[in-house]
Amino acid sequence: MPPLLEVQARQGYIPSVSDEKDTCQDSGKSSLTWTLWCGTALLLMAYPLSIGPVAKFYTGSGSGLDTFYAPVIHLYQTSPPVHRFFDWYMDKVWRID
Repeated sequence: MPPLLEVQARQGYIPSVSDEKDTCQDSGKSSLTWTLWCGTALLLMAYPLSIGPVAKFYTGSGSGLDTFYAPVIHLYQTSPPVHRFFDWYMDKVWRID
């Protein structure tokens, strides 16, 4: 018997099954946390990259896309690395001049 259980047994206390940590419940929480982190990361990558297919396939105007993509447009205009990335992304990946 492990030392902790020996001490507890001498004191008249034996832990019940309900006193033990529920590993299944903890596993569910960590799985949910992992799923939320991955989902958030996917959204953070998909949002700026979605500008490529929108520019390629959407031909309408006045739909509020400028507002929706305002943060990406601002970074494009103010950050040289972001500017170079989107120039490459639109040209090489989506073939948009």
